[in-house]
Amino acid sequence: MDFLINEIANSSINEAINLEKAYNENRLKGLVFCTNKANNLLGASITDLIKIFDLHDQIFLIENDQIYKLHLTKENVHKLFLG
Repeated sequence: MDFLINEIANSSINEAINLEKAYNENRLKGLVFCTNKANNLLGASITDLIKIFDLHDQIFLIENDQIYKLHLTKENVHKLFLG
């Protein structure tokens, strides 16, 4: 399924997001590994990046033999100024 989503993302990140949402609503139990090509994601808007990252439980970037885990959290603007 993920290879299909990557191919769709080549032409439309929004279509890939919609397909990802539909899959998440009806996904099988267990571990699912999604691979997204950085070239597809880097051409997306920040809004689309947040949408696609929000559809995943965990996000990792792999470069050569290094693995980086991204943490994406929604922050309350008021708490940033008060804290």
